[in-house]
Amino acid sequence: MNTALNISKSGLHALQTNLDALSNDIANVNTEGYQAKDISFKELLPESLKNQNVLLSNNAADASIDRGSQSYTQAVNFLQGPLQLDGEPLHLAISGKGFFGVRNQNNELLLTKSGAFHQNQDGSITNDQGNRLEFTRTIPVSEWPPGAVTIDEQGNIFAGNAYQMISVGKIPLFQVNNEESLEAMGANTYRIAPGGVLSSSENSVGDFGAIKQGYLEGSNVNLTKALTDMIVTQRTYSLNAKVLQSSDEMMQAINQFKQ
Repeated sequence: MNTALNISKSGLHALQTNLDALSNDIANVNTEGYQAKDISFKELLPESLKNQNVLLSNNAADASIDRGSQSYTQAVNFLQGPLQLDGEPLHLAISGKGFFGVRNQNNELLLTKSGAFHQNQDGSITNDQGNRLEFTRTIPVSEWPPGAVTIDEQGNIFAGNAYQMISVGKIPLFQVNNEESLEAMGANTYRIAPGGVLSSSENSVGDFGAIKQGYLEGSNVNLTKALTDMIVTQRTYSLNAKVLQSSDEMMQAINQFKQ
């Protein structure tokens, strides 16, 4: 009977993991650049049944029972979210599979789909978390001519006015050979795990995507699907809890017979 309790227990833990991920996705449905999480379930290895566990027929051979299930966050879903126009000159989105590079306070390169950047008083370009946008400068930011900043789809940065625009830098896009090698670091940023190979649009040929100035990439959460999955998971959780309760009641009845 302990086996029956463990099966229900593992099921409850697996379903709770799924509920946590779905709740997080739903809460971030309007978060710019958020990537949904994919949850996978797997069956645990079967456990052999012996007479000390349950009463077996003399004809039973190689009897076993599954130990339950387990769920885990398999990967981040990097499907592109909708591009939303807001007109801010340093708000950027990528139409394609590429990532922006940002540097954190430790100067570590992180990847992100979130392109809500702004220029600070010292001329640096950062996001709201203070991570600096990775880009090459042909002219120091302090020497950029006054006026508008224009960024084309290839990431070339121009500054100036209607009479003269000069090239001042370029924003590279990045990709990894395997998106599963990306580790979530919070605030929609990802670090490359050991084994991941990074490539840049500056020195590699490939489809890195196109930069869209004045746009932001919205969350890629499918709200309808997430809500439906949550309802199904909640009902399954409730049924699993009832199985656990029934198993407990059966054990109590057996203990009474033993007395």
